Amino acid sequence: MTAQFDVGRSHIPVQGYISGPGADQYVWFALDTAATRTVIRPRFLRLIGCNLNHPISRLQMTAAIGIATAPVVNVGRIIALGHQRDTFEVIAHDLPATFAGEGLLGLDFFQGMILSIDFVDGLIALDRKKPPRSKWWLFGR
Repeated sequence: MTAQFDVGRSHIPVQGYISGPGADQYVWFALDTAATRTVIRPRFLRLIGCNLNHPISRLQMTAAIGIATAPVVNVGRIIALGHQRDTFEVIAHDLPATFAGEGLLGLDFFQGMILSIDFVDGLIALDRKKPPRSKWWLFGR
């Protein structure tokens, strides 16, 4: 899938959809190639029914404010750029108040995919990895 973005903005906004234990919700992410994991605001995770008091784990993460410990929870599904991840682990962590979205779409979401970002034309594309081309014509040579 290919989507357009404004190259003049400070981030690349991506609309997504999240299914939680209690609700499904559309969401705006910022694509963050510096984030190894997907991060979502705790208040949004509570809104969709995630229990942050009983996370599946906690991890230490390096953020702009230093090292922080944050809960990790499962969401039932995340869909963004035409790609879906089921039973997906996300980090619950606050983001700056000036940030308009609900989370950062990290590199873990893009595993096994081909992510292309065109900063000239303002295009972002996410495609499934294609199997290697068969070279059947080389057999017997």
